[in-house]
Amino acid sequence: MTRVLVVEDDPQLVRALVINVQARHYGVDAAPDGAMALRLAAARQPDAVLLDLGLPDMDGVDIIKALRGWSRVPIQEAWGVSRSGKTNYLRVYMAQLRRKLETDPSHPRY
Repeated sequence: MTRVLVVEDDPQLVRALVINVQARHYGVDAAPDGAMALRLAAARQPDAVLLDLGLPDMDGVDIIKALRGWSRVPIQEAWGVSRSGKTNYLRVYMAQLRRKLETDPSHPRY
């Protein structure tokens, strides 16, 4: 099963992302901070990472550098989210993820 690691400290956004990723039949793990993200990435070997660059314990760029030391996993970065446009933001986020995971994004499996 394709696995996605969601790295986000906003619980509401994590919930929305987890629901959407699972609805597309991907496995999902969630990390609220950089340290947990790196541990989960090492343990679970995700196929893609959805990464909030503004985390409480680490800068997202540092997480990318750490992951790139041992992995070529696709990383979808997010920053500056407008809470008023959360629905559109989530739709765009999921479309970008699909482009990274699907063999043919114009004909998604799910």
